[in-house]
Amino acid sequence: MGNLIGKPFLFYMIQSFRLNCHPFGKVFQPFVCMKTKRKVLIIDDEVDTCLLLKHHLTRSGFEVHCAYTLTDGLQYVVDLKPDIVFLDNNLPDGFGWEASATLLKQFPGIEIHLISAYNNSNFDYKLKNEVKIWQKPISFKKLDEQLSRQQAS
Repeated sequence: MGNLIGKPFLFYMIQSFRLNCHPFGKVFQPFVCMKTKRKVLIIDDEVDTCLLLKHHLTRSGFEVHCAYTLTDGLQYVVDLKPDIVFLDNNLPDGFGWEASATLLKQFPGIEIHLISAYNNSNFDYKLKNEVKIWQKPISFKKLDEQLSRQQAS
């Protein structure tokens, strides 16, 4: 038993933490890795909105990235391949909602949440059934409910 505390054991413990694995699985079972975090990309030019949403989602266990222009956001989608994208409509270099159709076509598994400061109840958006539309300010309670429903399905 004394050899277990030696350098090989400590190296194994450190490596397991680096790989986001739990070093102590069930008794006499091999180490079991934790689930990988779902990636979220927030594309919004309002820094405060990004920071608040990022803080909330990070505390909820997501890996969160932010982009403040449509151009940067679209490049992040290609590079990061996020599971979820929060996309603002009115961005300095274009309309985010127009890009959502292209994103859904290029990345079929992506989950898109469109956000806007304007009332969207009468907005006729052709992809309304494929995306979730949020009006600012976003209710974290409703957001958590929506994300947990989608994660369960």
